[in-house]
Amino acid sequence: MLHFPLLPREDILSKDFLESGKTPKVEVEVKVPAPFDAKLVSNSVWGSAPKKDEVPAPEGFKNKLNFSWSHPSGFTLGKLELTPEGADTSFVVTTETSLTKIPSLPGLKVEFKGNDDVSVDKTSKVTKQAGEVSFEYKHDLGSVTGSVDIIRKDKASFSVAGGKKDIVEGLVAGASVNLQHTKEVGYTIADFGVGASYAVNKEISSGATYAVNKGSKEYEATVLGSYKYSDEVTVAAKVAYAPASKNTSSALVAVYKCNPDTVIKALLSSDASLGLSVKQTLKPSTVAYGYAKFSSPYSASPVLAGKLTLG
Repeated sequence: MLHFPLLPREDILSKDFLESGKTPKVEVEVKVPAPFDAKLVSNSVWGSAPKKDEVPAPEGFKNKLNFSWSHPSGFTLGKLELTPEGADTSFVVTTETSLTKIPSLPGLKVEFKGNDDVSVDKTSKVTKQAGEVSFEYKHDLGSVTGSVDIIRKDKASFSVAGGKKDIVEGLVAGASVNLQHTKEVGYTIADFGVGASYAVNKEISSGATYAVNKGSKEYEATVLGSYKYSDEVTVAAKVAYAPASKNTSSALVAVYKCNPDTVIKALLSSDASLGLSVKQTLKPSTVAYGYAKFSSPYSASPVLAGKLTLG
């Protein structure tokens, strides 16, 4: 999947919906201030019972501990996370760090994301261990991003986006490419694409992408649009078409801010599934989320999920 940092409204089509709704679960996240402006987060999830061929913690319960810390110099330890692996006492360590405020390149951000998970992915048949180094450079004329996995050495990606107000105000265009690496031929192009977005004004924006997957010889065209009707209501739509597989998918989402503390989202997909989510701010440091996904608008058995964030 290609990433285009061009379409600011695309996130409201997927956020809260793709990460939830697959299995019933209840999640509790507790944030605790630590010395030296650090943060300690405990994330506990109670989900449906695991399948027989899986080896997560018993009864679908998982708990993660995350430590983060920022330094005024621009160095940030965004994540030092411990996740239990299986029923024994072993842990998977996940690390995310970033560096900004580089004197010679003020618009540059360098990141590292890695883990020591040696379990084997059932689809790719390789270990999940990874160590990705990425960068993002922002300039008045646009931005450039890139990443490479220095542990697995099997993939890399690059993208560039640009737009200048005195040419066409509101227009941004760019391109993205993903590379895959094999011992036989080295790096080759896995998929690539181009995209553009245009903001008519603060209320209306639209965009389109065209992506090609060389492995499956498939290409996909996507069109997105959003309209901010008022400060309380925003609607957006997304349509994607893949000619080779003759697959057309679409999604329509509406966001309603009932009041400063309550946000309701509804998403209707072309597969007839319906997703509903509610975000309720109880106190400045306490937020509750509720989610329901129906396989169709007439389904009486939704998948339910909830999350409570403290701190």
